[in-house]
Amino acid sequence: MSSSSSSFNPNSITSPNIHLKNQIHQAKKPSTLTSKCLGSLSKAIATNNLEIIKKILDNAKAKITFWGTRAIEAKNYKGSYSLYTLTRKIQKLEYECLCKNNLTLQQRASGIDIINKITTFYDITDPQVKHSNLLTKFFVCIKDFFSFYILKTRSDLKFQIENDIYYFALFTPRTYETTFGADLKEDKPAVSSSSSNISEYKHETSRFDFPRKHMPKIFVSKQTIKDFL
Repeated sequence: MSSSSSSFNPNSITSPNIHLKNQIHQAKKPSTLTSKCLGSLSKAIATNNLEIIKKILDNAKAKITFWGTRAIEAKNYKGSYSLYTLTRKIQKLEYECLCKNNLTLQQRASGIDIINKITTFYDITDPQVKHSNLLTKFFVCIKDFFSFYILKTRSDLKFQIENDIYYFALFTPRTYETTFGADLKEDKPAVSSSSSNISEYKHETSRFDFPRKHMPKIFVSKQTIKDFL
């Protein structure tokens, strides 16, 4: 008998059943990548922290419920949240930004991203409405009538996006100079104001006069805010 035959070890043969058992054992092990539930989505979005809301929406998706609600669901969160309610919430935070004008550039950038995300959610749910049953379509029409045509929530956000004049991107002259500097545009005629002619700042895109003098008047572009982060 050859030496190779004498060194044969029957234990070296692995049964297919052993491979199968090992695979089952590995599958039963808890994954370290398993995501934990972070709680209720409604409670999470109740915050006024724009950066937190943006982070939640980055992992969210939109849907139409049977009762005609445009709703969002977010990864690692329980339940859903009305897209209309979220829109009204963001518009309220926009108004507070107009009045207080005390947001950081990061908060402003997050607010702008949220507006774009919300508009995307509306666009995503539009085809879903078309493929819904008649009862759901009826409920959607009623809710859309009040939110879109009476309160003009969606059209207002769309206007901001199309014209790049986000309310989160409004500054008073003082906050503008603190953030972007006082450089003026070269060879640019003065801006006509109700009080006087004012030279345009380098990064401003337009200027509005508000009834309340302390409110912001200078718009800058979305890209300018991101560039200065």
